[in-house]
Amino acid sequence: MAAKPRKILIVDPDAFLAGIYARRFELGKWNVRVAETATEARKILVRNAPDAILVDVEAIGDSVAFLHELRDHPKAKHSVVVALATIGQRKAIEDARKAGADAYLLKGHFVPSEVRAKVERLVTEKNVER
Repeated sequence: MAAKPRKILIVDPDAFLAGIYARRFELGKWNVRVAETATEARKILVRNAPDAILVDVEAIGDSVAFLHELRDHPKAKHSVVVALATIGQRKAIEDARKAGADAYLLKGHFVPSEVRAKVERLVTEKNVER
């Protein structure tokens, strides 16, 4: 019996960048959903429990509150949450981690295929822990 495909929710208002990340995950046999806003992400989470959520934290209004919300959401509390940003300020990284992000990745340091590899490793590790 084949393993069921993993699911990821990508939250990024930049359709071009979200599309690049989506294609990388689709190449890895992931089912991908893309939300341009936190509001759209919430609607998707009503019906879907993704294995991972990739959030462009600079593009979400109050990203810390949104990350906290994801940790408390019944469909997302077991998901791997990865914050993605262009700026690596120590306070932003600490705030994201305290809010529940499993990782904080800088766009300039990780190409999309590396982001997928990191997310896959985190999901595998989280599933082993459960």
